[in-house]
Amino acid sequence: MATCAQPPTSFASQADEITFWKSEATRYREITEEVQQELQEFRECSEEFERELEMQLEQNEKQVKELKQQNTSLTFECETLKERYEKLQAEHFKQVTHLQKEVDKLTVANSELVKDVRELEQRNDDLERTNRVIIVSLDDFEQRLNQALERNAFLESELDEKDSLAITVQRLRDEARDLHHELSVRQHKPVERTKSQDGEGHSVEAMNAKNTDEVIMPPPKTPSTPNGKKTFANGIHPICTPTKLQLPETPKMKGDFNS
Repeated sequence: MATCAQPPTSFASQADEITFWKSEATRYREITEEVQQELQEFRECSEEFERELEMQLEQNEKQVKELKQQNTSLTFECETLKERYEKLQAEHFKQVTHLQKEVDKLTVANSELVKDVRELEQRNDDLERTNRVIIVSLDDFEQRLNQALERNAFLESELDEKDSLAITVQRLRDEARDLHHELSVRQHKPVERTKSQDGEGHSVEAMNAKNTDEVIMPPPKTPSTPNGKKTFANGIHPICTPTKLQLPETPKMKGDFNS
């Protein structure tokens, strides 16, 4: 609620005084209306509160009646339950006596089971130790197996390489044998020519010397003998071998030839 303002002691003009008192009248009128509205709301709230109290009173009276009835029924039930309780207590005593005997029996059985559990725990510890030893042995065996597998794979790769080199060597030997055969054929042809030309006065020695002069040429990079030249039983040098047979000698090939 707004407080009353003190009017000024003097005004500048009569219009200011009229304006001031009009505003004060308007303010007091608003205050009065607000107070009347609050009073009306208070009356309404009071009436509503009274109605609620009356309703609660009626409800409480009904509840009191119901509680009295419940009290009567509960008293009867209490007496009934008391009798049942006495009977149940007697039966409970008998059951407790019987259960006590069973507890004694179970205690004895439990002590035996505890002994069995201890023995089983001891066996379990022994099995765990054995299991750890087996696991360590399996790890060691697995490492050895991995190493053996790696070594086997390496040996298999070397064996495959050796087989391929053996095939290459066999092919080279077959080509050398074919070349030797071709060389022997070429060496026999000049001899036949010399026999056919004996009527013309050419001797076999001259033809052999001619053929020797034609055949003896510096061969390109062929496998050498300890003397530095490769010759056959008749003392004739072989003709030049094809360049495809002049393959570089690898350490693996050396090992195969030595074997």
